[in-house]
Amino acid sequence: MEEFKFPRELKRQSVHISGSLLAAVYILMGESYALTLSVLGLITTMFIYLSYRKNKDVFRFLITSLERDMEKSVARGAVFYFIGIILTILLFPPYIIPAVIIITTFGDAFSTLVGLKFGSIKLPYNKIKSVQGSLAFLVSAFIASSLVIPTELAFAGSLTGALVESLIDRRDEDNILVPLFTGLTIKLLLYYGIF
Repeated sequence: MEEFKFPRELKRQSVHISGSLLAAVYILMGESYALTLSVLGLITTMFIYLSYRKNKDVFRFLITSLERDMEKSVARGAVFYFIGIILTILLFPPYIIPAVIIITTFGDAFSTLVGLKFGSIKLPYNKIKSVQGSLAFLVSAFIASSLVIPTELAFAGSLTGALVESLIDRRDEDNILVPLFTGLTIKLLLYYGIF
């Protein structure tokens, strides 16, 4: 297992949380701005990925400060994040999109930090994830998303996100699957009038 380097992981997760700024852009400036920024983010991260594959020295300063040693694909997490956000914006109603973005960014960041630092109790169905990390996802995502969506929906979305995150073995796939399942859960709860 990779040695845990808290300062590097803290930087990574700070960048991850900064992705929630897209929720603010969505609320304050609208869907077209958030979608445009997400597409530009995807293009930028794809450029970094392709440039790094051709010439590893070009973005070495950025990569060595933010990427985990174990990751074989530079910028993969960011690429998947932007794909997940673009799909969220295209597939779900406007009133839940900020909450889905917030749940994805806050939940993932705090579950990683808490899970790596304090994750002593492993989940029985996924030994690379911990109870502490999953609870950190649930609590942080719930608190943050409660600011933009009713608490019942924030809790249901956060619980879904934490569960999906806990089931995924591979890193970065959560950046697509968490927003999609979270958005679907909230949308279905609203559609069927459960909350």
